[in-house]
This record gives sequence, C-alpha cells and structure tokens, in this order.
Amino acid sequence: MDIIKEFEKEFGLNWENIYHCREDIRLLFSAEKSLIDNSEKFIQELKLELKKDIENDKILNTESKDEYDEHEKAQCYYHYYHHRETGIYQLIQNHRKGAVLSIYSLIEGQLKNICTQIQKEFDFKIKLNDLNGTDFINKYWIFLTKVFCIEVSEIEKFYTPIKQRKYIRNKIAHSNGIIDENKTEFANQLNGITIISDGEYKAIEISDYVFIENLIKMSKDFFESLILTINDKYTELK
Repeated sequence: MDIIKEFEKEFGLNWENIYHCREDIRLLFSAEKSLIDNSEKFIQELKLELKKDIENDKILNTESKDEYDEHEKAQCYYHYYHHRETGIYQLIQNHRKGAVLSIYSLIEGQLKNICTQIQKEFDFKIKLNDLNGTDFINKYWIFLTKVFCIEVSEIEKFYTPIKQRKYIRNKIAHSNGIIDENKTEFANQLNGITIISDGEYKAIEISDYVFIENLIKMSKDFFESLILTINDKYTELK
C-alpha cells in the first residue's frame, strides 16, 4: 500500500499500467505532431519559393503592351508555374488528409490498448469481442462507459468533438472527400475546412492547417482527461 501511495504521489496515478499508457500516448502524439508540423513547414517553404519565383519572373512582371504580350505571359505561367502550383496544392491536401487519417489511427490504437489493459485487470462478463460494429472508436467508448462504467460528465466534452470530426476522417478515407449534402453545414462550421464543388458533388478541402492543430490538441486533451477518469474508476473498484 505504501508503494502505491508513493507511486500516486509522484505520478498522480495509482495504477501503474495506466501510467505507462499515458506516457506512451504523450510520446506518440508528440512524435506525430512533430512529424506533421515539419512536413507542413516543408510544403509551405515550397509554396513560398514558388511565390518568389513568380514575383521575380521578368516576363510575368513586364507590363503588357498588347494581346501578344498577354498571351506570352499566359504561356510562360502555364509552362513554368502551373504544374508546380497545382502540384503543391495537391501535396498540401494529401499531407493534411493523411494527417487526419494518421491521428484517428492513433486514437483508435490507444483506445484499444487502454481497453485491453482494463479487460486484463478486471474480469468483466462482457468482453471487447462481444461488442459489435465496425466503428472501433465508438466500440471502445461503449466498453469504457457501459462495461467499465467510467464517469462521463467531465470527459464527454473532449470525446464529442473527436466523434463529430470522425465524419471528416471517414469521408477522406472512403469517399475521396465527397460529403453528403446534409453534412455541408456541419463541415462548413469546422475551422480549417472548406467545401468545394467537384462537378455535381461537394468535397472536403482542408484549407487551413489549424484544423490539424486543433485535432491534435483535442486528442491529447481527451486522453489526458480519460486517463485520470480511468484511474478514478480503478481506485473505486480496487
């Protein structure tokens, strides 16, 4: 008992397994943020380099005297810069959309690990494998709230935004970013998301990196709160 008290005093938790989960999660999200941030920085440098090249191009920045000059400018831009510009745009979207998929993969994986630790520690009648459905994040949430029975009053405010934004993740992963008409208003309200017309369809564009930054912060805040809530429940049951 003295060892448990000392552990709790030093780390703020009294379940060693959940402490290690917390440390792993902190390291994983720190590494993920560093990787995503550095990739974003590199792409923005490419974008800035293109902007400078266009600003310094003599043909593009010489005043046009007639239609021939305008045509020459258009040809110059298309030949030297159009493909670079569209390539950088696509690179930005691929990077940001890939980041969303990666973040949700981390969330799912760490929730699975936490639930597995709980299942090993407590002999509940209902097991993870007894829970149906293909939405694994929701499956683990049900296990935590209905089987392990954590208190949700404080943590739900962290979980709900992650659950809501999973719609964006799913559309990126399974529908090439094309969204349902009845979700347009929801998507437009998300900071960093823009809806663009793609023929007869509407699709998601991650127009501002703030969407990624917010998603990482939400995820970290969620797990910090979750770990403390699980620790409280562990203390209660033990």
